[in-house]
Amino acid sequence: MTQDQRTPIVRVLAGLFLIAAITGCTLKPTVYYIPAPTVPVPTVQIPTTVPVEEEPVVEPTATAVSTVLVTGTYSADDPGITYSSDDWTVTSDSAVSDVQNAMAMFQVNLPDPGAIVIRYRASADFGRLQIQLDDGPPESPIDLGAASMEPSLYWVSSTLEPGKHTVFLSSLDDRPVNLLQIGVARVLDESIRLYDETNPGILKFGNWNMVRFPDITNGGSAVTSRPDSGAIVIVFEQTTGKPISIRLVASSTAGNAIIDLDGSILEMPYSSPSKTRINIIGLADVKPGRHVMKITGDGSGHIVRFDGFEFTRSAADSAPIDLSDKMPETIN
Repeated sequence: MTQDQRTPIVRVLAGLFLIAAITGCTLKPTVYYIPAPTVPVPTVQIPTTVPVEEEPVVEPTATAVSTVLVTGTYSADDPGITYSSDDWTVTSDSAVSDVQNAMAMFQVNLPDPGAIVIRYRASADFGRLQIQLDDGPPESPIDLGAASMEPSLYWVSSTLEPGKHTVFLSSLDDRPVNLLQIGVARVLDESIRLYDETNPGILKFGNWNMVRFPDITNGGSAVTSRPDSGAIVIVFEQTTGKPISIRLVASSTAGNAIIDLDGSILEMPYSSPSKTRINIIGLADVKPGRHVMKITGDGSGHIVRFDGFEFTRSAADSAPIDLSDKMPETIN
């Protein structure tokens, strides 16, 4: 995707977080926010020992074998998804149909408020899918023929109450429709400050490598994007206007995260030529309410090493400090 093809960046403040670790005691981070509008700037980074990366482990795409889906991501051929007759061609990669009124159904069980995420592919000659939740009215149709430069797209439901829910999908035309993956997300809230990348409520579509970064990352590991990675999808809700942040691992191999917050896109390049470090990308002015964040990476030009999602303190609670002598030389 080129810069010209992207949605203009929302007026989101890019926060700057300083993390310091002193032997024997831990200081609270001091948060510095750059006045808007501005170009996002990565965090100032404290050098740490470069870890030895262990052999990557492919993150599984399904988290359960039960016919009732729980929090996690599921491939199109999961036994919990029921398809109508021979209307669909189903593989582990996708379910495809060109039959009008082709049906699919699955059930979910939510221990907390959650949301359903449907991953699909768009093309000019594709048809429309319609989704119905329980016995409610049908959702607005998903137009798979809408123009898009993205390899795959994501539909996210409204917030669902805890408990069991039934989801129905149907094709509205005799043109091709498809289903790549299904995600069952927890709606993250401020009851927990830091959500690790291993939290099942944070959905990782496609395949991601789990790589250990001892003494650097939260929990000692991070997930790293690869050519067949999809997006990381985070549905969250907050009652205050606090900033939120994502934790990325910067190393000598340059990273470049595409961050989509409610449809507004921010491209964040990051690297650390000499030391492997943590970058914390802070976004302020995130209004109270529900939000959807998608973080996209691949195995080459847009490498993402994701360590977690965090609710942070308000900028008003932090004293600004002068970090000008510690800033990177350039940021493009």
